[in-house]
Amino acid sequence: MALRILWLQVRRCSSRSLIPSVQTNSAGSVLHVKWPDREESRFHAAWLRINCQSPNSQHINNEQKFIAPHTLPRTISIENAWIKEKLFVSWRHEPNHLSEFRLDWLQNNCYSSRMKPIARGKPVYDRYCTSETEIPSYSYTDVSRKFDVMTSWIKDLYEIGITVIKNAPISAGNNKPAVQKVAELIGPIMVTSYGKIFYVRSEEKAINLAYTSVELDLHMDFPYFITPPGVQLLHCIECSDRVVGGEQMFLDTLLAAEDYRKTFPHYFAILASTKATFQKIHYDREFPMHRVYQRTHFKLNDLDQLVEVFWSPAFEGPLRISEELVEPYYEAYFHFSRFLHEHPAKIKRKIELGDVVVFNNVRILHGRTQFELNGGSRHLQGAYISQDEFFSPG
Repeated sequence: MALRILWLQVRRCSSRSLIPSVQTNSAGSVLHVKWPDREESRFHAAWLRINCQSPNSQHINNEQKFIAPHTLPRTISIENAWIKEKLFVSWRHEPNHLSEFRLDWLQNNCYSSRMKPIARGKPVYDRYCTSETEIPSYSYTDVSRKFDVMTSWIKDLYEIGITVIKNAPISAGNNKPAVQKVAELIGPIMVTSYGKIFYVRSEEKAINLAYTSVELDLHMDFPYFITPPGVQLLHCIECSDRVVGGEQMFLDTLLAAEDYRKTFPHYFAILASTKATFQKIHYDREFPMHRVYQRTHFKLNDLDQLVEVFWSPAFEGPLRISEELVEPYYEAYFHFSRFLHEHPAKIKRKIELGDVVVFNNVRILHGRTQFELNGGSRHLQGAYISQDEFFSPG
């Protein structure tokens, strides 16, 4: 929602209005587009044909494709190409079809190396949070009522990974919880086995360690999901002065893992290639759980950029890997655990009534220190937003 509006604003600002020139090679297999700033894009004929934006190829409203790939000619080659507000392309083996493309769309989706400098190994983010004072803080009233403040908050959340919204109201009765209102500024809430809204408080028969008073080491939530939640929100609705301990802990794990890759590349490579087992197996609960998923601790994209870190020791099960990989894995695993524990960017903050901490679940590890209620209360309300809702700008 708001992130998509923000993305559209940025995309409109980045588009160019001058008319480029076009030329095809002799085989008609590649189209060369020379932009007014003298940069050049190259688009392959097959790529253009399958992404055709004409009304005969994609629905005019929802942009879903009509094209069935098996119906296209075995040889796809360009007959001619010209620009008249849009790019138009005719085809040698489809004389009755005329393709069209928006110029800003071509620029945004260009894959030529000259137009898209290779960022191999370069960190995905360039903003990090290394202390409590660096966590962007916003007023609940301003975020809820002012569009420019809301977009600034979402931009910080996307770029830094963690924000705090102050003075969120404590809802009573059947009123919609404030944590839900904040979440829905971004998108619909992701419903999990803990419900739409979950409650973090000490319980006698806890279905999760979070529902006890013990210390929670740094971790992410739902590592055993194929696609874990993208954003987590935690709203403090009770925190009496009698409670001792229970400080929140956070660490930007992408920052820590990038440091680890530079300092200990051998161990990093092991954790980036060996699959750990993440699991939640618990039948004695309202919604029984049996989920097991294997994945590496470090996820890299095609440009060797670190995009996600999966770290949650409490939800790890037995390794299911080749015998010769077991000892190297555990050597790297224990080493990285100590590295995280001692990392200087680890943040510890006192929880405050009305705070809504909003953070990227696949980037920012979270935890808390042990606490004692001493007759008092400590109660958080939480919610999740899926990765698809937060990270997809389209």
